[in-house]
Amino acid sequence: GLMFAMAHDYRFMPNNENWICLNEVDMGFALLPGMNAVIQCKTAPHAYRELFLAGRRIIAKDAFELGIIDFLIDDQAKMRDQVHDFANKVAEKSKFKENFQALKMEAYGEAFKKANDTKFGSNKAGLERIMSLASL
Repeated sequence: GLMFAMAHDYRFMPNNENWICLNEVDMGFALLPGMNAVIQCKTAPHAYRELFLAGRRIIAKDAFELGIIDFLIDDQAKMRDQVHDFANKVAEKSKFKENFQALKMEAYGEAFKKANDTKFGSNKAGLERIMSLASL
């Protein structure tokens, strides 16, 4: 779930005791370089350390403070509407699709290159599907 969330430009989470983590750390799985790059480019170094080295389960409030998620939603019943309203506002900015895509490639280009580098055994089709779902 965290990898899917990190593929998005913004992350929302109910303000409760739910938590996020990289299960791969505790299970002894290595992340592909592209997966690692996506998380690394979207988190501050101290948050990255908590996820990768400590394998910490991070509750919503702490995830927000670490900058892993962007919005805490207090009323879970209204979460869908709040996310939808926010997405509509951001979508207005993407009306110049080529420019919006160029901005995103500038921001996340290195991670995208690593994720598509087949010498590391990446799943290009899977990543493209995730990125298409994440785009507004």
